[in-house]
Amino acid sequence: MSQPLIGLGKLLNNSWDAILKEWKSTLGWTLGAILVPSLIIIIFTIPQFIQPTSKLNVILSLAAIIFSSLASIYFSAGLMRFFLNEKKETSVSLKDVLSIIWISFLLTILLVPAFIFLIIPGIWLSIALCMSVPIYLKEGMSGWQAIKHSYQLTKGRWWATFLSLFIPGLIYMVGVSIITNIITGLLLGSFTAVNALTSGSAMQFGITAIIAAIIAIIINLFSMIILMIAQISVLTDTYKSLKETYTN
Repeated sequence: MSQPLIGLGKLLNNSWDAILKEWKSTLGWTLGAILVPSLIIIIFTIPQFIQPTSKLNVILSLAAIIFSSLASIYFSAGLMRFFLNEKKETSVSLKDVLSIIWISFLLTILLVPAFIFLIIPGIWLSIALCMSVPIYLKEGMSGWQAIKHSYQLTKGRWWATFLSLFIPGLIYMVGVSIITNIITGLLLGSFTAVNALTSGSAMQFGITAIIAAIIAIIINLFSMIILMIAQISVLTDTYKSLKETYTN
């Protein structure tokens, strides 16, 4: 019989330590996962406004989806492998990207019909198979092998796996959202109050608004980095716990 999984307190402590200690080491991967896909979409969208044609728009939209997805997979895989590797070394090859795409395709075949016809089985299956990519990145299993092994690891421990992923994720999402909104609100309120008290010109108000917007973007980017590191840390720690406590 399989042993209990890592406790929620330990998961939260580990993820917080990861944020404080590893954010510099993982900054390239996290920024890549957050910014590069968005930049790719922007690059492929601009020509659609300059010379809009239906055929060109379709081609550019497809290219944006493909290349932004590849970038997201590449950088997310690098971040995940960093936390899976005890030596904190990481690299991602073209083979890794293609293998993850293949696993994602197989998961889509399984999950989409399950969600379309029956929501609850779809949720159940998504948790049962959620360790497929970490399994590939750590153990080298790919395709159906990784998916089957994910099912084996979570078998009989679905609720434990679900709670290990859901509760820390919810805590971080709510907590970071509240703090970000408070800080952003205070900053924007302060800039507005300063402009009102100093009776600044329209140009001064515009400059202040631009500065406030830039600061708000930086704050939101910082919150996204925290959430991504926390999410990957929780996922990889849950996988490690499933692997360590698994018995046939």
